[in-house]
Amino acid sequence: MGTAAHFDNPQRRQRPATVWGVVPLRLPKRLKRVFWNVDFGRIDPARDADMVIARVVEHGTHADVLWILRVYGRGRIHSFFRDVGSPEITDRTVAFWRAVFRAEHESWPRPPAWRKSSSAPWID
Repeated sequence: MGTAAHFDNPQRRQRPATVWGVVPLRLPKRLKRVFWNVDFGRIDPARDADMVIARVVEHGTHADVLWILRVYGRGRIHSFFRDVGSPEITDRTVAFWRAVFRAEHESWPRPPAWRKSSSAPWID
């Protein structure tokens, strides 16, 4: 089934709101383990989208990644990698998402070298 057939099917148009970019008020409870060092109840998925995307792509499960794809969409996740980035994200994860977005030649922000070596700059 091609893209046109997908949108022509009236049953497929009746999707949950999150598929269309309406961000839920709260994160699913299963994501609590990904946010071990912050007050989970205070996370706003819209306001804190960059943090949510960073944590889920680096520490989430397959189901968690599918959730952020449904909620934020490929375009928003791609723009996160292209425009924002995060020192929490490993080179391996960046390489994976570059392949997903076919963005091998795009310039993506990366943390300074000293930031990669340790989460605490005073530790060698």
